[in-house]
Amino acid sequence: MNREFVRSRNTADARQIYNHLILCDQSFVPPLSDRVDLLAYAEKLADQSVCYEAWSGADLIGLIAAYENGSNDVVFITNVSVLPDWQRVGVAAALMDDVLAHADSANISEIRLEVGIRNSRAETFYLKHGFEVMESSQHMNIMRLRVRRR
Repeated sequence: MNREFVRSRNTADARQIYNHLILCDQSFVPPLSDRVDLLAYAEKLADQSVCYEAWSGADLIGLIAAYENGSNDVVFITNVSVLPDWQRVGVAAALMDDVLAHADSANISEIRLEVGIRNSRAETFYLKHGFEVMESSQHMNIMRLRVRRR
């Protein structure tokens, strides 16, 4: 399989995001469809979030979606997903680099996200990228990354 991919921002439509989420559903811990209606979530991501995308041809292989509040310098990452066949080849890391570069240039001071307590693989990924646990509950950790200002 060719492992080359192209990154973009805000080019996927709701249908492409929905199809991507279906293919990634079982990679979430617990599955994403246990927590949200995938079609409604895809539509919300397409309409209201900044989507950092990785594409292989016409296939959306990776997605980080973040909510940016114009009056606030904190960004909230709501989704990080990579197709199973593309995991562990640097797709999520490349997209996270894009998020961090944008945050730095946009004077964002902090990036936050939630990760399930049982999702140690995701938590390890976030820790590797400089996130720290800010709060913990029985089921979820809230993590944050303070963005370095230039």
